[in-house]
Amino acid sequence: MLNGVDPLLTGDLLAALDAMGHGDNVVLADAHFPAARLGRRLVDTPAVSTPDLLRAVCTVLPLDDPAAVTMMATADGRPVPVQHALADVAHRPLSEVELLERFEFYRAAESAFLVVRTGETRSYGNVMLRKGLADGRARNAGYLDSSGRDDSLSGGVRMIPIETPRGTFRVWTKRIGNNPRLRMLLLHGGPGATHEYLQACDSFLPAAEVEYYYYDQLGSAWSDQPDEPSLWELDRFVDEVEQVRRALGLGRDDFVLYGQSWGGILAIEYALRHQEHLRGLVISNMMADVPAYNAYAEQVLMPAMDQEALAEIKALEASGDIENPRYLELLHEQHYVKHVLRMPVEDWPDPVQRAFAATNPAIYVSMQGPSELGISKDAKLARWSRFDDLSQIRVPTLVIGARHDTMDPVHMEQMALRLPAGRYLYCPDGSHLAMYDDQEAYFAGLVDFLHGI
Repeated sequence: MLNGVDPLLTGDLLAALDAMGHGDNVVLADAHFPAARLGRRLVDTPAVSTPDLLRAVCTVLPLDDPAAVTMMATADGRPVPVQHALADVAHRPLSEVELLERFEFYRAAESAFLVVRTGETRSYGNVMLRKGLADGRARNAGYLDSSGRDDSLSGGVRMIPIETPRGTFRVWTKRIGNNPRLRMLLLHGGPGATHEYLQACDSFLPAAEVEYYYYDQLGSAWSDQPDEPSLWELDRFVDEVEQVRRALGLGRDDFVLYGQSWGGILAIEYALRHQEHLRGLVISNMMADVPAYNAYAEQVLMPAMDQEALAEIKALEASGDIENPRYLELLHEQHYVKHVLRMPVEDWPDPVQRAFAATNPAIYVSMQGPSELGISKDAKLARWSRFDDLSQIRVPTLVIGARHDTMDPVHMEQMALRLPAGRYLYCPDGSHLAMYDDQEAYFAGLVDFLHGI
């Protein structure tokens, strides 16, 4: 095998695709197709469906424009599911796919440079591709093409109306990329933080052709910020996520929900109530039991701190003097640079700095407490626990933990074991924001999971 080459691409197939010139055609044929009779060059891939092989071929074969994709017209002219799947993989709406009557398609196949016979048993599972110029731009052309999307005028931004017990408000979302087969909604932490610190995704997910959505939850950043304390409840946030999903048109065949920190709590709750809409789930840097999280902070993290500094932090919290600059100074030097993001605060990336600066304290303090050093006993999330319920989540789920996290990495691994389709990603050099301080391991594992579901 070669690095970066899809394992479905055999040596014979790669050699044949490489030998094709600009404008040459290749037919990916189903098992019913008269491939042996029509193919001048024939390669067999008997254990592969046509959409799966097309996905692999598109990673190496640049497509020509226009009408680079051709299919066989059905008898009644109505596309069948396998043709919709092929169009999605090729990043072509069916309206842009050339359709040929069956015998016309056969004649075109006779002159094709190559016919590849698959194990596809669904009728009309045939597609013909015309090779374009290998100029380094073709592979991502469909991913970067937003034509026809209803958010293209605004660069992917949508303000989505959300119905709440206190009226209708709007939340901000922004789409990156175009891949109808793999779409991920990002739930930021806090509660009350912003989407901004997740912008490290921009360095990795576009190359992996993941369509993803930034989203500021109600009360955060570019979404409406109503002064309504009754809205900062877990159940209402879960309902908000479901309204966002419906508005974006995400569904079972394409929808992956990602939650980091508090977003992980929200993602778990959403999955327990609405997993029928999910293709996959990612729980990043969040334990499934707040009492266990607090115990880890008190029994493992706090004893390792400078005890005089810890006493001063607790005294400031007890007196309610959390706006005192000394309080944040102590947290940064004693806790945040060791367990939240392992680099000097002045070197924290701009997206992280902006997210911390814009965090809504009304939401954060009421649900979490004043800091990342555990969750306060009087906070709304203080008794939240779903570890025993993880066995009810049946969709493929990635749990991401890190050695230096505020969250116990052993607990995180146990979460993955309890999930029926769970998988654990360990970031050995990471902390709570492992997407920054163990970035390569974090995103390599995330992308591998997304491509494997």
